[in-house]
Amino acid sequence: MSTNIAIWWDVPNGSKMNLWVDDAGSDVVARATVTRTDDILRPPLGHADLVPGPAAEAVDHDASLEVHPEVVFQGAALQTATIHAQVLGPTGQVIADSNGEQEYAYAVQGKAGDNPARATLSVINRDA
Repeated sequence: MSTNIAIWWDVPNGSKMNLWVDDAGSDVVARATVTRTDDILRPPLGHADLVPGPAAEAVDHDASLEVHPEVVFQGAALQTATIHAQVLGPTGQVIADSNGEQEYAYAVQGKAGDNPARATLSVINRDA
């Protein structure tokens, strides 16, 4: 997948989103923010949560999620990292995103001084 936006529609309570970043070398920092529609505050996800990951975010309390992963490149050489996400239903079944993808994968490149690479991932709870 080559886009920095993904949406999962009609996701039931009891599901979870797994989020991770791979190919992140020592000069790459990954982090993410999670916003919930029920105003439950979530701490930011740090590099140790995402690499190798996965960090899991629950889809519950009739709340939808907005997740913003970010990759910052700090080395002088051009590097590549891949942002991954997958949504699993309450019984562990994979829920495809709006593009029909079973797993979101967004490869990003950069070096020191470049703007951070970002994605926007939305999980819409069917009960929200």
